Amino acid sequence: MRKLESQYDVIIVGAGIGGLVCGCYLAKAGMKVLIVEQHDKVGGYCTSFNREGFTFEAGAVEDLSEGSFFREIIEELNININITRLSPNLLIYTPNDKIRLGIMIDEIINYFQERFPKERASTEKFFRFIEKYSIASVYYKYKDKTFDQLLDEYFRDEDLRKILNMVLSQIGAVHSRVSALSAITYFRSFVLGGGYYPEGGLQRFSEAFATKFKEFGGEVKLSTSVRKIVVNRGKATGIVLSNGEEISADFVISNADAMQTFVKLIDHKNIRKDSLSLIEKLVPSVSVFIVYLGIKKKIGEKFENCHEIWDTKNCDDDPFNRFASGSNFNEATIYCYAPSFRDASMAPLNCESISLCVFTPSFERTFWESKREVFTKMMIERISKTLSFSETDIIVKETAIPQTLHRYTLNIGGAFKGWAPILGQVDISTMPAKTEIENLFLAGHWVTTGAGESGVPQAAYSGRKVSQLILRSIKKA
Repeated sequence: MRKLESQYDVIIVGAGIGGLVCGCYLAKAGMKVLIVEQHDKVGGYCTSFNREGFTFEAGAVEDLSEGSFFREIIEELNININITRLSPNLLIYTPNDKIRLGIMIDEIINYFQERFPKERASTEKFFRFIEKYSIASVYYKYKDKTFDQLLDEYFRDEDLRKILNMVLSQIGAVHSRVSALSAITYFRSFVLGGGYYPEGGLQRFSEAFATKFKEFGGEVKLSTSVRKIVVNRGKATGIVLSNGEEISADFVISNADAMQTFVKLIDHKNIRKDSLSLIEKLVPSVSVFIVYLGIKKKIGEKFENCHEIWDTKNCDDDPFNRFASGSNFNEATIYCYAPSFRDASMAPLNCESISLCVFTPSFERTFWESKREVFTKMMIERISKTLSFSETDIIVKETAIPQTLHRYTLNIGGAFKGWAPILGQVDISTMPAKTEIENLFLAGHWVTTGAGESGVPQAAYSGRKVSQLILRSIKKA
């Protein structure tokens, strides 16, 4: 394996989508760029893994629509990946109902108008607003408002509001605390921008960025941990690897967990006390408990090939709040992802790859040691009734707890979406890409862009933004 050099123009810590996108733009501009990743593959949460021929996804990609900034990034970098889109995007099963969301805005509007005719005009107004808004136009109006306050401007029907709260639940926070900006971005990217899928799965998607990065002359070092970001006289000057090797750089970009970056990787003497205090008070997003199942039965066609199906016990209560303290686990909403419903290559012939997720606080490992099998059994019993398979159809079964997610991503507590999308944590100034340390930048889903929601598109956006900041600073110098 090629030995690392001692000096680079830019070193990026972490090969998530934010780091990969940033690296591509900088390497394309002719800079000498190194990406260091502690995992043995690139992608962060945008990865896949294989078990006995079944491919399981670690996350999801939203809003790859034509004209979106994420699609612009893919086109600007000439990323070689095929993207498909199918409808419906989402099926939600409640004890007495099935909520079906398609992918076309007129289809979505008509669906809600037929169910709630008294809210016909408000439904049109709400979704057209989601479709056409720009962050610049809504930022100051909604940055200090909750999603509930946003709904107050449009709807009175409580049943309609409950369904919209249910759809929002995947954002991973109780709707009464969710920032209106986060909700607006979520509805744009997940509902109106949903249904997209990179053919071959998320690992192929991330590898396409890594391949392009290398074509531009960039270098990726996998299975290598960073012990320290070196700061001299208020300026980032390189990194120290876990083996003690020091590598210098003109710029350092951390695509890692922001808490880890400031609390563990940087000597505290280089950070203002008020800044460190603020960081330590911020609330990370929830984590997830995941059950991965390989099913020897073909069932996707029964669900219109929709690869995302939710099972909720009750639409009348907040599905996330039911498990906020670890109790009433069987009441929690199960988010089911089945990529093989859309892409047959993700599972063996006549089989399905399915992931079952429940949002959860991190909890200690001892909690999961005592509850892991019980929760797994509960989830399988519930979802097997919804998806029509039996215990004997399962040929692969694995689970992941928050500590598992932490091991592979180093996100604090196995956080799944950066900072929690709640009031007080979505302001542009909360965690900007440009840090107080000269030539140290942040990229990834821990950067607050003002959009609120911190999914893959926002991580990609942050990567492009950092590359622009660095290239601009070089041009001025």
